[in-house]
Amino acid sequence: MLLRRPLLRFISTTFLALFATSGFSSAQSPSESDSPTGRPATLFNQLCELNENWREREISFGDTISTAKVDDEVRLIQTHLRLVHRQLSDASVDHLDDSLRIRRAALLDTLYAYMEEGQFPQNVFVSGRRPVFIDPWGVHCAVGHLIAASGHPRLAKRINDEHQLCYLRDITTAGLENWQQRSGFSFEELALIQPSYHFRLRTRLNYPEDIESLILGDSSKLIAALENGERDLDDRCGGKTILHFAAAAGDLKLVKLLFEKGANLNALSRSGLEHADTATKQMYRQIKVQWGHPTTAIGPNNTGYGVTGAVFNSVHGRFIADVLSDVRGGVAGLNALDYAMRAPVPSGLHYRTNGSVIGVGFGKHPSQRVDPLKDLKQNRAAVAAWLQSQGLTKTKAVDH
Repeated sequence: MLLRRPLLRFISTTFLALFATSGFSSAQSPSESDSPTGRPATLFNQLCELNENWREREISFGDTISTAKVDDEVRLIQTHLRLVHRQLSDASVDHLDDSLRIRRAALLDTLYAYMEEGQFPQNVFVSGRRPVFIDPWGVHCAVGHLIAASGHPRLAKRINDEHQLCYLRDITTAGLENWQQRSGFSFEELALIQPSYHFRLRTRLNYPEDIESLILGDSSKLIAALENGERDLDDRCGGKTILHFAAAAGDLKLVKLLFEKGANLNALSRSGLEHADTATKQMYRQIKVQWGHPTTAIGPNNTGYGVTGAVFNSVHGRFIADVLSDVRGGVAGLNALDYAMRAPVPSGLHYRTNGSVIGVGFGKHPSQRVDPLKDLKQNRAAVAAWLQSQGLTKTKAVDH
């Protein structure tokens, strides 16, 4: 029996009508083969592993959702949230007053946008599947996102501090029940939303030696390659020009040198992978970023966790690698200013909060917090200011 908990309050102006055509009905336990009602066992069993509350529900997949087994973790979570969104959109709200209906509809809009964005917490803590309310990179789970996005980020943080790896039924943080009661959702509906996340596997990210050195703070190899003709201004590595890498690394000296040699400030990045979506959502044994060739993703791996490689041996290198996002196949359509100003998208085990390095674990953080990225941030800001002084503006590319 699930305990009741609270939700939030915020004002919205629209009701959600998307996916109002497919329904769900009452419970039936899963089996290894399709049920008499036509429920596909493979995907259904995956959903039950992701959220045990599916075992109590009969799912109508409809015509828009494939019933085949999903081998992609992000797509599996998106499928789960899409089905939850559809069920909650179809559910009767006759028992709610107008204000609660508005809040519920607004939260459903928020949930749908969260599902489409595809940025979910990473379980770098325990093997198997486990809920992660907010991961070390600040990525919220679906329920945590609804709480924070509705104007209650402190409540989301308190829940994470007290119950980071707990199922919703076990969370006792003060304030949650009040939020739930003012959200328009029942606690059972919120429990259905909450996914669990598979333990993160290990991937090694490799760059060419000259790019690796630049990311780690030494541009001499790349400058020498430019001077002796081994590298050209228009050469691309992982879909990015040398100028893109220099801007991301905050190397103003190299940026100016490239400009003097005739580099195109307006050059836009390309996707490094021929199938970039696979790098975004799968874990590989090795991702190799190359000059003049697509990035290669080799094999799936079944042991370890996080992302490794020489660039991840320092806070400086990890930050820049996370800005470049080559472990996800890179981002197409960005210019040098975008890279100088782009926030890191976490790709590994370590990350920074307010400038501090956080290791995976449950120990107390030191009282003296030092920003190991202060110089890098200042250098990147200087590059951004100089590029803007040359008339460069940020693009409107979709950057995720």
